Amino acid sequence: MNTIKFALFLSSVVLLISCGSKNIDKSSKSNVKQEVTTTENSFDDFIKKFSKDKLFQLSRIKFPVTYNYTNEDDETGAMSTKQIQKNEWKAIDFVDKSGFGEAVEVSKEVKDSNTIDLLVKGVDTGLSITYCFKKENNTYYLVKIIDYSN
Repeated sequence: MNTIKFALFLSSVVLLISCGSKNIDKSSKSNVKQEVTTTENSFDDFIKKFSKDKLFQLSRIKFPVTYNYTNEDDETGAMSTKQIQKNEWKAIDFVDKSGFGEAVEVSKEVKDSNTIDLLVKGVDTGLSITYCFKKENNTYYLVKIIDYSN
């Protein structure tokens, strides 16, 4: 009889441990999903303020910001690089998109919890620019611009 009780007890312990580990896995997945959602939401709030407040925008760009672009004079298609200084910066509005000089679509690509790219593409044109944002100390900064336009 003691053997049966011990076997039942041991089975119960194994069952409890296996159920507990499944809950931990679900909880971990939930936390990861929540972190990505929180990152996206806080970035959306950030980009709205970045677009509407020029002084805030200037404070959230790592100057000199690297600007990579397609050089039309280079037949190899290699990218050229320029450093944009703070005094050369022209404010960008990703919300109303009026500063691009043409109709554009803006989309977001989450690279990881600290890196998000905004992709600006011209509607029926060759405009294609990627704005790279990085999160440092819980604060987003524009760190690089890549212009693939032709």
